[in-house]
Amino acid sequence: MTERKGVLVLAQLNLVLWAWLESLKDLGRFRIWRPFLVLALVQVAMLLLLTQFFRPGLSSMLAPLIENAAGPGAKHYPQFYLALPMVFSKLNFAVDLIVGSFCVGVAMLVVWARIAGTKNADPWGLGLRRAFALVLVRLPLLILLYLLAWQLPTLLFPEGVEVSGTQIRLLRYSTFIVGALIETLFVYAPLFLLFERKNVAAAWKEAIAFLGRVPIASFLVVAVPSLLQLPVSFILRRAGVVVETLSPELVTALIVGAILIFALINFLIVGSVVRVYGARRENPGGGLTWN
Repeated sequence: MTERKGVLVLAQLNLVLWAWLESLKDLGRFRIWRPFLVLALVQVAMLLLLTQFFRPGLSSMLAPLIENAAGPGAKHYPQFYLALPMVFSKLNFAVDLIVGSFCVGVAMLVVWARIAGTKNADPWGLGLRRAFALVLVRLPLLILLYLLAWQLPTLLFPEGVEVSGTQIRLLRYSTFIVGALIETLFVYAPLFLLFERKNVAAAWKEAIAFLGRVPIASFLVVAVPSLLQLPVSFILRRAGVVVETLSPELVTALIVGAILIFALINFLIVGSVVRVYGARRENPGGGLTWN
């Protein structure tokens, strides 16, 4: 039994390595990048709008959002740039839910069309037709990630409670691992929604069942690319140093860089997840129609 388990683990590791190598081969294919770049452009546009919140046409809408996300002091210079990473991160959950769900679905279809050699495929049209369902199928994921990122720390360490550096680091790394596990639970759901024409509830059920067949491979294809988040988070946490020693406006450039790195992370995860699905699912994409 132990030997059989070892063989199964090795098979999943080989599957992950193959999925990564194949995904890396697609780095030069602009067609696959396009959905991720659309999401990145929307995120950059939101970021630039935030930096102009003081203008008369925008202040009535953006100033309350900034104050709600980071407090009234965040509306003043240069404190605004100290708070900008947090403000952007909180508001980005809405962008990721609405625009990101659509773009991830389209990207999965683009990758599958490339793997299957499908000609005359219309991933953007199909993604648009299933856009609302894509939002619903990813909604629990993003709610859980938001609670993990912003509500859990407040519950564990209320304002005024002294927190040690060790506790902060433990929370940070634990949050990363739990976040990767949560994302793994839902990562296949859009595939079943699009490729096998399941409804939202059935897509969740099928995703969990499929995850049970390849748990190690599934976690690795999500968690390993996500490790790129750690240096990004480290740099953004040093926004205060940038504000004090360089130029506060450079924080905006740091966030743009983070957006591009997250586009790369999503590129690698989506490419690998689609390949794991295709390699281990019986009759993969059997319900997929492009019209």
